Parts: sequence; C-alpha cells; structure tokens
Amino acid sequence: MNPGELRQRVKIIDLYGYGFNEAGEKVQIPSTVGIVWAKVIPIRGREYTEAKKIRPELQYRVTVRYRKDIHPSMILEWEGRVLKIEAVIDIAGRHTYMELNCVEEVDSQ
Repeated sequence: MNPGELRQRVKIIDLYGYGFNEAGEKVQIPSTVGIVWAKVIPIRGREYTEAKKIRPELQYRVTVRYRKDIHPSMILEWEGRVLKIEAVIDIAGRHTYMELNCVEEVDSQ
C-alpha cells in the first residue's frame, strides 16, 4: 500500500474507557484512542429486519497504519459518521497496515 492513499482523518474511540467522576468513583466513559490517517472505502449497503423495522446499514473498509490498541469494541468517527468496528485484520501479518471492517447504521426516518 502507498502511504499517500491514507488521506482521510478518523478518530478512534474506545467506548469502554474509564475515568473518575466528581466523587472519585470509577465510571465508564468513551475515550479517544487517537486520530489517524486512513483510507475509507464504502463497500456496500444492505437492509435487515429488526423488531419488524427495516434497518439500513452501510459497510466500509478502513485501512490504517498498524496499531496494537485497536479492537472490535471500538468505533470510528469519520466526516460526522459513526462507524462500528466489526473486525480488525493485520494485512499480511506484517504489523504494517490494518484493515478495519466497519458498519454504519443509517437512520431511515
């Protein structure tokens, strides 16, 4: 992969980060892991039925430089969209680039 193809900025957010409230209690809060350069490619859209409602979703393939701290319980923010990471793939097992398979649920109302 050519590093020049990583032209878009994405924010990586861990939904299960922890912090402390005013009383000093440990609470769960989303935390930003980092903002990185990425290549974001829409793959396809689909619809599925959940509780008798049609839920459209879009699938994306996001390529970033390799990081040890990215996992499927995280989300990405990209151009005002929220992408849920479903799979993290180390391309060719070389710890150079990662492919993140992501889903964006689209509000159909």
